[in-house]
Amino acid sequence: LFDNILFVINEHKYDNIENVINKQQLVLEQISVYKKKQIKRVKNKETGTKNTILYMEILSESKNLMLFVINLVKAQHDFIIENNRV
Repeated sequence: LFDNILFVINEHKYDNIENVINKQQLVLEQISVYKKKQIKRVKNKETGTKNTILYMEILSESKNLMLFVINLVKAQHDFIIENNRV
């Protein structure tokens, strides 16, 4: 995902943003699956609470990172377009 984002930004290939967004959605879906699996492990008492809290926080921050990075790509695209108008 990050390689694709770097390619889009470095090569100014903003028509590939849809591809990046699709990959982002796949990552977000996978994060959701990981959260559900961890909740099941807690219910089955396969893992401890402290580890689960840490793991869930890592997943949450990963999700935030995915959302913010796409916003940055979109902002970069808008900046380039606006800069070309001037």
